[in-house]
Amino acid sequence: MMALDQAPSSSSARTKYTKEEYELAKSQSLLQYLQNQGYQFKREGTNLWRCKRFDNLVVNDAKNSWYFNGRASGGSGIVEYVKQEYIANGLNESEALVKAVHELAEVSTMEYPPQSNGTCTPKTDKTPKEPIVIPKASNNNVQAINYLKNKRGIDPGIINDCIQKGKLFQTKQYANVAFVSRDEKGEIRHITLRGTMNYKDPETGKEKSFRGDAKGSDKNYPFVLEAKNTIQDANNTNNTNNTNQKVFVFESAIDAMSYQTLCKINGKNKVLENSYFISMHGATTIEPLKTFLKDNPHIKTIVPCLDNDKTGISCARRIKEAFDNKGYIVDDHKPPKVGKDYNETLLTCEKYGIKRLKHITQISMQSMAEQNSPNM
Repeated sequence: MMALDQAPSSSSARTKYTKEEYELAKSQSLLQYLQNQGYQFKREGTNLWRCKRFDNLVVNDAKNSWYFNGRASGGSGIVEYVKQEYIANGLNESEALVKAVHELAEVSTMEYPPQSNGTCTPKTDKTPKEPIVIPKASNNNVQAINYLKNKRGIDPGIINDCIQKGKLFQTKQYANVAFVSRDEKGEIRHITLRGTMNYKDPETGKEKSFRGDAKGSDKNYPFVLEAKNTIQDANNTNNTNNTNQKVFVFESAIDAMSYQTLCKINGKNKVLENSYFISMHGATTIEPLKTFLKDNPHIKTIVPCLDNDKTGISCARRIKEAFDNKGYIVDDHKPPKVGKDYNETLLTCEKYGIKRLKHITQISMQSMAEQNSPNM
């Protein structure tokens, strides 16, 4: 691996970018680069900044270095950081280096004055958003299935259905679960990544797991679980069956799959057959819901099923204000009665005399594990 304080050597990679581009790229501030990507930081000490969204990430602004608590990993130099991001999303080392240099050289033409809230705003327009970088899939789905089934309590039939339809797969690097969101043409637009193994934060002692998005993901596109009896024709046009007019809205794909599992437990097969279930990748914006409604004009009823906390309740209120009596019926917010979200409800229901795995259908777990991500 090339030393970061040296210019590129006379290798094949050198013909793909100039020495001037490389020098310009490596001179950029890693902290400001990440801030411009939308990440906020809080000061940890002299020159140290901790990411608010991924609090195991710490950046040393003076040294342009970073490290991940709990992973025993890190590095020095912004070029190396961006290169590793591209490698994690499927590029080889040479391709990742060239792409990182080009990206950072372009970024250098903009100015990003720091703001008081810990973000940076460019003075000039951003360059066009790059296409999503789809992580390479593993040759099996063993860890993803074990995580979703055993740690999250999700029904294997629901997991299998998502694998078959290309809605989730296991990544080759880090064995993360990748939840796939597509546009109306079936093109992948957003991928949520969830770590399958927990680690203990050395500072707090709490168990945590990796959460992130594939580079280039567009959060305006939700994760969607279609109504079971929805039929699509050759032109990918949704069937306007009068029974398929309701959408349940969640903050995460795991919550949506957990709700479906709870429907199976309680015998609510008609809900599964006739309703859509979507994840908005959080509760900070309702744009994913807007995209879904635009692509599915036959939807008439919206059911907010967001977390039972201040953020979830506030988001449900925004949905009500935006859509109720404006061409849609918005049901009252249905936060979980047990736990903060519906996955906590699913994992807790055994305490109330319900065995959450009693509904499992006989599916070959080996067959599921061997499946990969179709139509990627």
